[in-house]
Amino acid sequence: MGGVIRKGGLLRKRDSLLRMIAVCGEMPVQLVGKVVESDSYAASLLTGLKKDGYISVRNKDGYRGYVLREKGRRHMLEYCREDTAYFLQESLQTAHVKSELKKRVRLHRMSEVWIFFWKMGVRIFRSQKPVWGKGIEKNGVETAAYYGSTEYKNGCDAINGSRACGVLLSGKSAYVVYNTMEQRMKWAKKLERSMRIWTERELLKIGMFQRADAVILGRNMDFLEELLESDGGIRGELFQVDDIYERYYYIPMCEDARLQVCLLTDTGKQKKWHQFLGNMIVQKKEREYDLSEGYDAHGNPVYFCYELDMQQLLRIKKEMLWNRTGTIVCFDYQAEALKQYLGETVTIQAVITQKAVLFLQESME
Repeated sequence: MGGVIRKGGLLRKRDSLLRMIAVCGEMPVQLVGKVVESDSYAASLLTGLKKDGYISVRNKDGYRGYVLREKGRRHMLEYCREDTAYFLQESLQTAHVKSELKKRVRLHRMSEVWIFFWKMGVRIFRSQKPVWGKGIEKNGVETAAYYGSTEYKNGCDAINGSRACGVLLSGKSAYVVYNTMEQRMKWAKKLERSMRIWTERELLKIGMFQRADAVILGRNMDFLEELLESDGGIRGELFQVDDIYERYYYIPMCEDARLQVCLLTDTGKQKKWHQFLGNMIVQKKEREYDLSEGYDAHGNPVYFCYELDMQQLLRIKKEMLWNRTGTIVCFDYQAEALKQYLGETVTIQAVITQKAVLFLQESME
């Protein structure tokens, strides 16, 4: 029996959870409710899985996470082999959850990314996406897919210390993904530059001829300002926006950010949304390299900031010292944080996220 246990054509909640634990290696306890979409049901489900010997909980150094026991591994290899065999193989580091705090924290950090992209509708399972190295199309259709670091690093020593969690691919877009959580992560410029160069070289091998940008995931919008104002710390070992990547996109791990992920990975919707916002521009920008998209009816520069490109936000902040005014176009869940960072002199024009989603759905039909 090599398939998955399904009920009504869908993977059962129990097996969906076991599959995710297999991919993560160790899943933080607070994420279980997100996977099964119910905290109360998650508690009942976990009780049964522990009692039946499929999982156990690791509780050490202030971190609690669920791991598969031998019975759970055998169950996944029998009924969900295509999605889990790679992650359960003996040679893979996630197959052997270590007790060292540093390794466990990394697994927790990567688990957040796996589950976030899965909830955002990105393909993360191996049965749903092309195998790395085989291109990025499946059945002739471009599709957003996320690859964890173990899926594409292939044991390369030059990038083993990188803070990158994985790579997000879609169409002609490629993003090296980092998870900063609620603190500035450690950042070695030389190592992360090697990570970018290595990734771009690997992309060339699968026919993608473009640069790789960075996606920085954080717990919420409030942390954006701290990252933008970071100077790297006293020793220069912490994250700051630098010249390693041409673009750093900040994405808060919340449901509303689904729209941000969609716009970063769907070129058709990118163009449609940009054209729609262009209706508010009365006078086009004077130079191609201007930060603003142009000027509104009052002569104020208009900046499209909904992508949360941190390089752009830093430049706009400097430009505000001279202009003292401007209109910032963003989504409603981004508005308060951008107002706080850019100052009271800017005008925030916040688009209601749900209305933007409906517009894009209707315009693409």
